Amino acid sequence: MDNSGVPYPVVVLAGLFLWQGFVEALNFPLQHIQAAKTTLAKVRVPHDAFVAAGMGLVIFNSALRLLILLAAMLWFQVPLTGLLFLVPLGVASRFVLGLALGWLVAVLGLLFSDVANALGMVINLWFLVTPVVYTLPAAANKWLILNPVTPLLTTTRQWLLAGPFVPTPGFWQITVIAYLLRIIAEHKEANCDLWYRDAHFVYNFFTRAYFSGIHKLEPLRQPIIERILASARPDGHLGDTLTDTAWVVSSLLNLRSYPPELTAATRYLLAAQQATGEWPRWLLYYGGANGYLAGVQRK
Repeated sequence: MDNSGVPYPVVVLAGLFLWQGFVEALNFPLQHIQAAKTTLAKVRVPHDAFVAAGMGLVIFNSALRLLILLAAMLWFQVPLTGLLFLVPLGVASRFVLGLALGWLVAVLGLLFSDVANALGMVINLWFLVTPVVYTLPAAANKWLILNPVTPLLTTTRQWLLAGPFVPTPGFWQITVIAYLLRIIAEHKEANCDLWYRDAHFVYNFFTRAYFSGIHKLEPLRQPIIERILASARPDGHLGDTLTDTAWVVSSLLNLRSYPPELTAATRYLLAAQQATGEWPRWLLYYGGANGYLAGVQRK
């Protein structure tokens, strides 16, 4: 038995099942996109359509493992408590983290064929530093945040095995960060908020968090920079409006990125400034997801 009194085989089984669910979510974006390379080259189909098609299999496998684990818990007489209702939250947080990281890896995998092999090696090393088949001593709690999977796995396992209700330190932070990573990985930044439906504003929101010291958002840095620079115009502005340009200039500074486009955008903003110190005004009406912008319905 471990320190909580739960038989060790159940602790190991729970850890292995939860870890395997994360690994499947991490692997399947790259696997499905590589398997569909030929189709993607011939037909204009969104990449996420192939990934979405495989999500059902990952969810089914996770549900099947949980049923086997519940059977083992009954066999070893592990009590079933009300904390089981929190298990879907823990499972979902691991799935979202794996999926977000998997999307980012898949982008690299389309450019470099060795990424799949390297990912397998990283996962093997990652397994060793994650408390899958062992429990961390209390003295190691301060190092938990360095491994994003650890708080999610240990919290979900303790909810499964009648452990304490209080999540492992870092659980909520990693859950939120995983959601933010997924937004960028799936190109949903323009539609992730009901009212601020502008990707450039969302970039500014994320990069301010990064600048304030939340460096777990590091995987977002390069994709955001690349998408900002892709919106550059010949006259120097970035995005569609002066406001977009101001937001992304701030975002690049927050990310400590200083490409030539930053200088051009800054000059564009200064040139557009009026003698009174303000910028041209424009009337804006926005009524939500299906509303109107400047009198023209958003498509």
